[in-house]
Amino acid sequence: MSQNLGLSLFIISSFIIAITVQAEPAAISYTLDNGMTVVLKEVHTAPVIAMQMWCNRGSIHENEYLGYGISHFMEHMLFKGTEKRKVNQIAQEIREAGGELNAYTSIDRLVFHIVIGSNHFDTGLDIIADVTMHSTFEPAEFEKEKQVILKEINMNLDAPDRIVSRLFWSTAYSVHPYRHPVIGYRELFTQVTRDDLVKYYQRTFVPNNLTLVIVGDFKMEEVKPKIESAFKEFTRKELAPIYIPEEPPQIGLRRAEVEKEVNQTYLEMGYHIPSIYSDDVYPLDVLAVLLGEGNSSRLYQQIKEKLGLVHSINVWSLTPTYPGIFGISATLNEEKRIHAESAIFDEIKKIQTHPIPDTELLKAKKMIASSFIFRQETVQGQAGQLGNDAVTMNNIHYSETYLDKIRQVTAEDVQRVAIKYLRPENLTIAVLKPKTESEIQKTEVRSQQETERKKIKKVILPSGLTVLIKENHDLPLVSIRLVFKGGVVYETDQNNGICNLLQRMLLKGTKNRTAEQIAESIAQVGGKIDTYSGNNSFGVTIDILKDDLSLGLDILSDIVLNPIFPESALEIERQHVLAAIRSQEDDVFPAAMKLLRETLFTVHPYRRLTIGTESTVATITRNDIIQFYKQLCVPKNAVLAIFGDISTETVLNQIQKVFESFDTPIIPYREEITESPITAIRTTTKTKEKQQTVILIGYHGIKITDPRRYTSEVMNAILSGQGSRLFDTIREKQGLAYYVGMIPVLGLDPGMYIFYVGTETDKIEIAIKSILAEIERIKSEDVTDEELIRAKKELIGNKAIDTQTNSAQAFESALDELYGLGYDNLDQYAMRINAVTKDDIRKLANDLFKPNAYALVVVKPKSKNHAILNGQTSE
Repeated sequence: MSQNLGLSLFIISSFIIAITVQAEPAAISYTLDNGMTVVLKEVHTAPVIAMQMWCNRGSIHENEYLGYGISHFMEHMLFKGTEKRKVNQIAQEIREAGGELNAYTSIDRLVFHIVIGSNHFDTGLDIIADVTMHSTFEPAEFEKEKQVILKEINMNLDAPDRIVSRLFWSTAYSVHPYRHPVIGYRELFTQVTRDDLVKYYQRTFVPNNLTLVIVGDFKMEEVKPKIESAFKEFTRKELAPIYIPEEPPQIGLRRAEVEKEVNQTYLEMGYHIPSIYSDDVYPLDVLAVLLGEGNSSRLYQQIKEKLGLVHSINVWSLTPTYPGIFGISATLNEEKRIHAESAIFDEIKKIQTHPIPDTELLKAKKMIASSFIFRQETVQGQAGQLGNDAVTMNNIHYSETYLDKIRQVTAEDVQRVAIKYLRPENLTIAVLKPKTESEIQKTEVRSQQETERKKIKKVILPSGLTVLIKENHDLPLVSIRLVFKGGVVYETDQNNGICNLLQRMLLKGTKNRTAEQIAESIAQVGGKIDTYSGNNSFGVTIDILKDDLSLGLDILSDIVLNPIFPESALEIERQHVLAAIRSQEDDVFPAAMKLLRETLFTVHPYRRLTIGTESTVATITRNDIIQFYKQLCVPKNAVLAIFGDISTETVLNQIQKVFESFDTPIIPYREEITESPITAIRTTTKTKEKQQTVILIGYHGIKITDPRRYTSEVMNAILSGQGSRLFDTIREKQGLAYYVGMIPVLGLDPGMYIFYVGTETDKIEIAIKSILAEIERIKSEDVTDEELIRAKKELIGNKAIDTQTNSAQAFESALDELYGLGYDNLDQYAMRINAVTKDDIRKLANDLFKPNAYALVVVKPKSKNHAILNGQTSE
């Protein structure tokens, strides 16, 4: 039904465990007189509304434009002005209302969506209606966006996962339009005219082909007449018939392989399966979970953990409205590929020939159920579910049917579909692999209501462990975040990457549980467990249903207090990390970011990546990790946040019990290293066998505890994002880039500000000059009142959207407390953002962006050779 990683199209609910959810009015669906479907659902957990317009057309429905990418082109143009809104006015209005807007195109639908504060409902609806009915596709914008998409096509040609995906679909399908990329082929896309686009828009965006979905904080009786009024002039039209050729049965194995300048192999394999309308969808979805969903799945445990044949592996079942694919994706070393393929086939054979244990079947069903619940935390997630129900199945209650069908799946059903579809003659394999050595030329709003946030309870245990607890009974979910100071700022040149290895090894076994048992225990109850490592911290994350909180806390304490760091697992993880380090060079932007760090910093740890280097990772020993663990995994270096459907008193008692032995007086020492100011431009240039050019300009930054961070955020909102200065000037007006913006990186020590642009080789010099000109403008001129107000509204609104979930709130509060900002720092966010002045921005820009005090990195294609700003010198 959908790619299993995230189960993005699954429409599922809990059916195995009892769930009590706060009552909300049920979703309703009705049709306007003009034929447009409207789906509404009230959700009053946060002052936020999601509005989505679903067009029942995608890349497979383009008829004479098949392969031209015209649906995707139209998606890009929808926000480029209407009869009453100028170019960029739509994005500006949304930002001023503190909202977000975006769009996407897939094989069978085009969706544009807005998330906005509930007090701006009328603005959001007016924009949705205006874009739907009155987009103008201005000729100048048409030409600019055409160049943008051409750059996007180039980006896809550089991305290994996109390359292997395109190879797979073009091989698996011989006549069905699934074989064509959504973005289109360059040679066909360049032929699209504005007249073509207008014609396609007029025949596609008709009310009887659209579904409006609105979920959030509103009253149905109040918004129904507003919706009817907004679309009263929208008239029904006849829909042209769409010809979709039927894909003939596959009668033999298909294999396609290409070689590129990559450092690891990307494997995609898949079997033809029926569409969503088949009853086989349900056992196929369960099969996908059994084989490849999560760390406890069969392929992950056998192929990755036990045999060490892959670096990553996942399974997905895509069943749209036409027959789809049951797929398996993996990354691995080329020398292990044949063995890995064979091992995958062995696991499929076991499913086909051996009974599936009831416990494993139940676990898969529960994982599907819990995935649905976690997606209900945001209004966006609920709107997406209802939209898919309505458009794909013409039934907003399809989830109930899907749910019931999943519950009825038996082990025999799963085995039956595995035998029926997972046959060698029905298989397609696509491989993107490294070039052979002889061919390689090596080169160097409110984020949450304040009354809710004040419910956070802070307790410091006798051991020194800080605990944050917040009750939220909207959904039967609990999010646990245990964070430690750590990351690259605690590493040295000799052990760079050790914190990343440590966090990976925490899940590889304890004195009481094997790695498989840890993964299996969480997966069986539909939970999720993971670890992370960054520049300044690392930690463990668990999301679980409320009835299983005791299990979650027990596992958390076990992996923190009793890790054994098995040597065999370390060697496997080491190989995965080494492969990931090498694969960084496969994608232009990460490779450029690595160079930027190394150029901007000379002595500070921020010059290093969290993943480490090949030389350091290769020499880190088990004893090194144990000593690093003993230094950092101590209570006075940690914050534990538990947010969700809990009782404060009960959970505090549970924490004290399971962490009773977590008691050591150690306070980790960190040597603070000061980076000398840059006195001259530092330039690094690198060529790669890629299509695109990436330019980065980096400046030294500020600490996360610096009060100017809020000024920094407002400045970034003015400079970066849709409708921003960099976007409007460099992407829209000058047409120099597909993407452009600024990334502020703050940390325990002064971080960095990175300006970036993706462009073409012959535009390097002008792109650099344009970025520098915008930097000088923010330093010398006051921002306008309009810019300042819009940026503040955008930031406050986005924070409301981003912190809807328990997990987001718990993580942010834990890190704020860990870094010394205070667990309730979020309460002051809106006030501090609103306090920023024009003078603050100009002063900060002048403090940060000193003339000739930056690092410049350019990564460009090998085939072209252009100079970079005459007269620049390297320090």
